[in-house]
Amino acid sequence: MAKLDGPYRALNRQVGRALVKYRMIEEGDRILVGVSGGKDSITLLYSLLERRARSPVAYELVPVHIDPGFDDSCAEALRERCRQLGTALPTAKIPVFSAPVCAASDCLKSPAKPAAARSRWGITATTSSKLSS
Repeated sequence: MAKLDGPYRALNRQVGRALVKYRMIEEGDRILVGVSGGKDSITLLYSLLERRARSPVAYELVPVHIDPGFDDSCAEALRERCRQLGTALPTAKIPVFSAPVCAASDCLKSPAKPAAARSRWGITATTSSKLSS
């Protein structure tokens, strides 16, 4: 990972303080990180990867990307970036209107991207349950 500087260094320090203060990570934890491609999920992944490299607590990161099937999908670029960071990025391609966690009537009432977000939340919860079993 690149040397930390500027605003990212300050943010990463705050992440570290929160992790310790609230005891968010314990020995042997498996942490599912939903990676959408947005700044917040990418920053969280970078921060957790960087911290894991020097943490006295051993934990596993499992980044996952839910591809809702829109034309502007960034799945391949995200997979490549994760490869560069030394981690795999499993991707589930689940078109928003066929996802079982999104009731048809709910999807039809809402714009596609918010409906996709609700589907991703449900799929992430399902994936998390499978990983913890």
